[in-house]
Amino acid sequence: MNTEIFTLSHTIAQRIIGKSNQLNQQYRSVESNISGEISSFREKKAALVSQKGHAVARKKSLKIVGFFYKTLEDEILGYFSANGHQAKIFENIEDLKKHNEQYDIFFTVSNFVSSQEFLSQVIEYTINYGGNGISCIWLWDHHHVIGGSLSMATYFDIVFPIHETAADYLKVTNSHVMNSIPAATYQFGPTYDTERFYRTAGGAARSDGLYGGFREYPNMDRNTIIKECMEKIPGNSLYFCNPNNQNDQYYSLQTAEDRFLHWMRHKVSLSVSINTDIPIRIFDALCSGQIPLVCSNLNGFDHIISPEDQIALPIIRFPHYDVQEIRRAYETALEYFDRDGAEGAYRRHTYAIRHHMMLKRVARMVTTIRLHFR
Repeated sequence: MNTEIFTLSHTIAQRIIGKSNQLNQQYRSVESNISGEISSFREKKAALVSQKGHAVARKKSLKIVGFFYKTLEDEILGYFSANGHQAKIFENIEDLKKHNEQYDIFFTVSNFVSSQEFLSQVIEYTINYGGNGISCIWLWDHHHVIGGSLSMATYFDIVFPIHETAADYLKVTNSHVMNSIPAATYQFGPTYDTERFYRTAGGAARSDGLYGGFREYPNMDRNTIIKECMEKIPGNSLYFCNPNNQNDQYYSLQTAEDRFLHWMRHKVSLSVSINTDIPIRIFDALCSGQIPLVCSNLNGFDHIISPEDQIALPIIRFPHYDVQEIRRAYETALEYFDRDGAEGAYRRHTYAIRHHMMLKRVARMVTTIRLHFR
């Protein structure tokens, strides 16, 4: 460490450590008070959930219900049927409410119950048809939607965070917060459709322009770096999505195949996290054969894609959010893409198909429950 780096480090330490210690003490005090107030209720709930979980884990054949993406229904049903289970998927809340059979495992994701109305109706469904079953919520926005995620975590038996970032606070209200189940590709439909889309257009020409579509969340630091990249990286194809996806250049595309082909028109894409989380778009990029640019500060990224695989695919890392670092990574990625060509793109596609499709995550959810309670 040279003198300049030490001086900068010391300045940061002086300005933040005292304040952060104070904030940490305040947070721990609040957490302790809240946890103390509800600990007896939380532990009683945990015991009841464990009792149900042990009974479910002993069953050879499970009845599984998902409030989930209908486009993935056939693939999910086929997988569970081949493994001796029954499964049903509902994407419409009214259809779910009409399903009047008891379940062993019910699962959904947070964006399906983000409104209080839908959350209340799903909770009612779990009361009516899940007396002896396990209800699961897979939280997707717990790293930046704190209150809503905490509320959802409270009302379900089992909680699966999607990120390693900002998950421990969920344990204040629920003792059964599992290890994170990471994001996966789903917007292009089931695995076999995605493979077919790739075969159809695998040899299509691709643009050199750096690709990426982002939501412009209010008061988020990432907006600044994305705008800088738009301004300072020549020929880029970066953009912010229109609010509510209205007349958006991407979300106005009519089919999953159209959206997949949109990704396949580019060689390299940028990933910018909200809070050191691992975005879904990394897996979408790999699935379409792109080389993703990924910041090195993502929590748990090496647990999901090993450093060896990152080198082989490749995935190009940049050390921090700086436009010059991102531009350097982008230029490196273009060199690798052009060097490896169609063979490299197909390598990334098949890697994503084998390891990072949504079916893998749903299967892991059920396996984790059985392992946890066996």
